[in-house]
Amino acid sequence: MRVSLSPVARSILIRRGALEILCAVIASATDVATQRDAVMSLLRLVQNNEHRKVLIVKSGVLKHLRRFLSASATHSNDLMYWTLLLAHQLSLSDDIQAQMADEGFIRVFSVVARVTFGNASMQKLSLHSLVGLLSKLNTSEIVSYLHEMADVNVVPLLPTCARNDDVELASWAVFLMHEFITKGLFNLHCGETEEFLTVMSDEDVRKDLFYSVKGILTTLAHLLSSEIDCIPRLVLRSLKYLGMKNATFQMDMIAAGIVEKAIPLLKITTGSDPDCPLWTLALLHDLLAHDEAHTPFFESKGLGLLIAAGYNSSVHIALYIADIMVYLSSTAVSRAHLETSEVADIILHFCTSDEVELQYAGAALLLNLVAFSEEMMQQITKKGGVETLSALLIHGERDTVHIVAAKALSTMARKDPSLQNSIVATAVIPLTTVVREGAEQAIHLMFPQYFSRRSEEINFNDAQLPGTSTLPGSAGRKRGTLYNADIGHYEALEKLTYQLVGLAVLFESGLYDTVEQHTLERLLTALLDLAILPLVDGKGVETHPFQSAQMRSPGGSTVRKNSLFRDTADNIELSSFAEFRDILAINTLKVIDKALVLEAAQQFLMREEIFPVMVSLMRLDRINVKEQAMISIAASALIPNLKNAILDVPYSFTGLAKAMMSSNSTILGHYLKCFLEASCDCSSQAFVLSSEDHYARFTAERGTPYISVSPQGSLIRNDSWTFESIKANVGVRHGRYAYEVELFNDGIVQIGWAKGWCVFDPEAGTGVGDNDDSYAIDGHRRKRWHGLSPKDNHFGEAWSEGDIVTALIDMDAGEMAYLLNGEHMGVAFEGVEGVWWYPALSLASGQGCRVYFGHALDPLRYLPEGYQPIAGIVEGCPRTAVPDVRCEVEKWRIDDAIPNTISETRLPHSTWHFNYFELQVGLRGLTQTTIPHIGVSDREGNYIFLAVLPHGQYSVVSVQSRDLDEELISADQLRKAILNVTSTERVRILALWEGPHLQEADIVGCGIDPRAGEILFTFNGHLRGSVLKALEERLYVPYVRNIAKFGLNLGKEQFMWSGGRPFAQ
Repeated sequence: MRVSLSPVARSILIRRGALEILCAVIASATDVATQRDAVMSLLRLVQNNEHRKVLIVKSGVLKHLRRFLSASATHSNDLMYWTLLLAHQLSLSDDIQAQMADEGFIRVFSVVARVTFGNASMQKLSLHSLVGLLSKLNTSEIVSYLHEMADVNVVPLLPTCARNDDVELASWAVFLMHEFITKGLFNLHCGETEEFLTVMSDEDVRKDLFYSVKGILTTLAHLLSSEIDCIPRLVLRSLKYLGMKNATFQMDMIAAGIVEKAIPLLKITTGSDPDCPLWTLALLHDLLAHDEAHTPFFESKGLGLLIAAGYNSSVHIALYIADIMVYLSSTAVSRAHLETSEVADIILHFCTSDEVELQYAGAALLLNLVAFSEEMMQQITKKGGVETLSALLIHGERDTVHIVAAKALSTMARKDPSLQNSIVATAVIPLTTVVREGAEQAIHLMFPQYFSRRSEEINFNDAQLPGTSTLPGSAGRKRGTLYNADIGHYEALEKLTYQLVGLAVLFESGLYDTVEQHTLERLLTALLDLAILPLVDGKGVETHPFQSAQMRSPGGSTVRKNSLFRDTADNIELSSFAEFRDILAINTLKVIDKALVLEAAQQFLMREEIFPVMVSLMRLDRINVKEQAMISIAASALIPNLKNAILDVPYSFTGLAKAMMSSNSTILGHYLKCFLEASCDCSSQAFVLSSEDHYARFTAERGTPYISVSPQGSLIRNDSWTFESIKANVGVRHGRYAYEVELFNDGIVQIGWAKGWCVFDPEAGTGVGDNDDSYAIDGHRRKRWHGLSPKDNHFGEAWSEGDIVTALIDMDAGEMAYLLNGEHMGVAFEGVEGVWWYPALSLASGQGCRVYFGHALDPLRYLPEGYQPIAGIVEGCPRTAVPDVRCEVEKWRIDDAIPNTISETRLPHSTWHFNYFELQVGLRGLTQTTIPHIGVSDREGNYIFLAVLPHGQYSVVSVQSRDLDEELISADQLRKAILNVTSTERVRILALWEGPHLQEADIVGCGIDPRAGEILFTFNGHLRGSVLKALEERLYVPYVRNIAKFGLNLGKEQFMWSGGRPFAQ
């Protein structure tokens, strides 16, 4: 041992076989002192010599070293200390590490580190040895050994060691903590600048053990200030993984000051670890998702460093920064800081990037900020934001970029009307030109045999649609410069689809209101050409199921169905364009939907017979085009003055009614129900306005601009990009009341109550519960909402499609509570102010629901004891029950003045072929001069209906008039003719009878057999009177007038009367 102290003597000892001798002594000696001296000598001989280390390992020394390290439980044992020194030396050798791991040294070092607590030197050697062994193993092996280390309770030791003043001990402890926390999540390699964006799995290695370690966050926060380069990076990564999917621990990090400690690491300095800023961003991204982190972030000057990091960074880093800025722009506390910063500059810098992902992130941030703050919008405008967004809208390479740029521009125009002219000039008009030229190019690509490279005429004169002589609006239109050969076919078509989506957003925002008529009509002409693409094949127009004659091509030759250009050798294989034709048509229909709101567009499109085009598209067998055409027709019927034009098109009502019977689509179902309610209701506008407040309901006038409300006020849907909201017409100030919402989707819907003066901001995402004037819950996120930045707002159970949410308000106790499918979820809000509160909803895009206020027509499913439905407020009484079915049959009273056109024959049910519908009626608000009508009408202006007279009298009436509100047949004249039972040239009284008074929620049925010319009526499932022979063989639709609220059933639900078949058959 003494001789080995001399470097010269060591060489002599090695040549004389000292290594073999010492290994033999270690293996055979029983005296502890001899073993210690042999280990000390061996350590000196092999230190810093890899070859000698390998030799002694080959001689089997490892098992004896393991025995020495495991034999004693006290750190005062010299043999353990010197053995640990030797084992530590061996653990540094690459050639030996795997063997040491296999022979159990990872467990041994872990135990030694734990039992030598207080001895920094021995703990440092143990931890360093562990780091050496683990660093050379693959991930799966490391995971296995980490579990083994956890089993000997080494985890609580590591944070303690990390706090030690010995820098090396702290470093090895941090490394091992990092291994425990991160391994199994994904394999990391230091120096990869984009690794932090890799998706992490849910696996970990006893990561949960660190959550319970006392003072872990204090220790890690302190280590973020370490001057050793790798320590802050390892700590940042460890914190990132500890907080992953653990909101509670993230909040603990914020409270422990991690945000303030991390922010200085955003700055890159000479010689600093380049990975630190990346992992700082990754950690801050998680923490800044919590509003509580915003104040310390701003106070620590984090915004300036974040903005500086956004310049000259990689795309992935910039995207992280953009995401963080989205969080920062979501709270009121951030407003002053953002408004006084240079955040607008970095966002505009993102928008001008060559990377599409960054363009989208920049445009999305601009949308956030212009909705967030008027001051920010002014800054963005001054710095060229309108021009930048316009460029993205017109030239962007991805649909998301087009859409978000259009949304940002439309939001700016709404927030600041003075910008509208600028936006029209820089965005609307250029986009109009681009879309028009893109449409010409698309048609050229699909029909190249009809085009030259010069401008020329396109003529589809011989192509016919039902009810028209030619394809509407397609004859003889001039084309401009067409296809550019330098642009790829699919790229050109794909870009046009993106631009159409942006165009729809601009139309919806009203920016086309000021566009010149000539410019608008040229655009609409191009849109019509795109809309008819699915109707046209490579040589002409497809033959449709409703057409018997063959279509003819533009050149005049007869074509067969679905020819798709396959015959033409010099054409592209157009079957590959079929999908684009459909997509272009679908997006075009969405644009036309928005354009029809403009009176100028209405007039032009009506002249061009847009609705026959839509009906033709509706009859195709391509489901996406078919459904969009149906939605477009149905939505158009809700626009004043368009309903009759739609009903005048053959198959429009029948096709949509049949679709209503078979479709299970929530979006299509909503618009079809809206169409049927609108097309059947012929009440005057004066009656609608006078009767509106006799029922609790939602109306479009009480909603934000783009929310869709059914005419009867029970169906609500949002298909706009904004967060739309609506309030009911009835409020509560005293008592205990309830209403219910049936969910048609499982996305974000906020259900609650709002003050009468509550204001919503759809573009900014401010809905019910998002301000101090409203309350709401959201089962999609399981949150309750009240105010700008609610805290601790977890509430209730997750809800899903088909669930029924009951909203309760107890003004006596000042509480709001909720039920889910009848199960009480608890009180959501207390201390509610004693003012008027109105039922209110907010819906994210693509969400729909049905609302029940508790009238007899819409009874509540779940009403707790002690509560009344909201309907009780307008009814002035407690809940209304559905009346019992009355079974008595009344006789017809035939008056001598009535023409003899009535069939008295009673036919057996088996021979009846009546197309039948039922109407559940709401009669509140009727006056003595108001006569409800229930029956049918045709396209020629013939109405046959049951008139409900006072005192239980009923009359069957036939009227000839294109408009019942016109002066030739005023409402008063019609009423007098019915009451006096006097027929005129255009008003005929067919029958008069007496019976029980029609009650609230009674069900009146009407059946027709046009071939037999017969009509009948039922009450609550029972036939009333005889079958009348009063019809001609025409197409009829249900007709309703002067009924304030009704529920229409064409056969989707079971009829009360068993003799009818669905009306649409």
